[in-house]
Amino acid sequence: MSVGFRSERTRELYSRLKNKFSGRTLVAGGGSLCALLLLMIVFLPGSAERTVDVDIHEKSLSSRFISEYYQMDYSGTGSGDFDQDIELFKELSFTTYTIQPGDTLEQIGKDNKVSLDTLISYNNIKDCRRLIPGTDLQIPNLDGVLHKVKKGDTLESIAKQYKVNMNSIIDSNNLVSEVLAVGNQIFVPGGKLSEYELKKAIGNLVIWPCSGRLTSYFGYRADPFTGKRSFHTGIDIANYRGAPIRAAMSGKVVLNDYRPRGYGRYIVIQHSNGLKTLYGHLDKSFVRSGQWVEQGQLIGEMGTTGYSTGYHLHFTVYEHGRLVNPFNYLSGRK
Repeated sequence: MSVGFRSERTRELYSRLKNKFSGRTLVAGGGSLCALLLLMIVFLPGSAERTVDVDIHEKSLSSRFISEYYQMDYSGTGSGDFDQDIELFKELSFTTYTIQPGDTLEQIGKDNKVSLDTLISYNNIKDCRRLIPGTDLQIPNLDGVLHKVKKGDTLESIAKQYKVNMNSIIDSNNLVSEVLAVGNQIFVPGGKLSEYELKKAIGNLVIWPCSGRLTSYFGYRADPFTGKRSFHTGIDIANYRGAPIRAAMSGKVVLNDYRPRGYGRYIVIQHSNGLKTLYGHLDKSFVRSGQWVEQGQLIGEMGTTGYSTGYHLHFTVYEHGRLVNPFNYLSGRK
């Protein structure tokens, strides 16, 4: 069968599809749009000498063809759903945008019709609040996230993790093999950041546990009682007795205790990704050990119990058991 084309673009797409799927086994029921189009082109009924005009729509397959395809009886094949809005043959590409004074990542995303998750992941942005004018951003033509391949990862497991179609990963990355190299990054179209990753990037991972005046910072300082140089394990926020104290992140209360020569009445909450927060010198506690609390939930009231010189909250953050500066996580001033 000879195939005629209405345009050079049609000829180019046909050639690319034919080369792409040469020697590959198409997946029944979950095959990519590209594979389906190749079947349509190559296996149209007719004699070997018949010339067929093929009009390939670059944007999407027609709903009529999809409907007819799934009404056909194919022995041993499965079934699947097609998103008719997905572009037919779209590999990953990107444009470059230079950050201007006053830009926000959210507005850049809206202007370029790409999600916040995509911009954060593709550009490895650690803090959305710190965009430096003059810095270039890579803006992909697809929504999705970058995934660093770990030991044991497969295309199937990655697709399941992000709840996307495996063939869309193959197509957007132009993969010729399903074997993945550990350490490589692949683009997952339609993938989204985890809640933890997104909150961390936009600065809402750890919210301020209370309002008030900062009276002491993380690091070395003069001890308020002895005057000797000592290490302060968190930050102190002063306010009135009974000021509300809230959970800085969602998590499980693992300690609700009292130490008269230390933090006084205090609470420790275990969060995801190895983080813990401690709330010291409380006047009252409203939670119990083992209880799950949501971010922003009232957990106690400010006091001056324990080793304290006045009404304040001592707030400490641990990462995998190691003390870290709370300002590494806190979002601006409360």
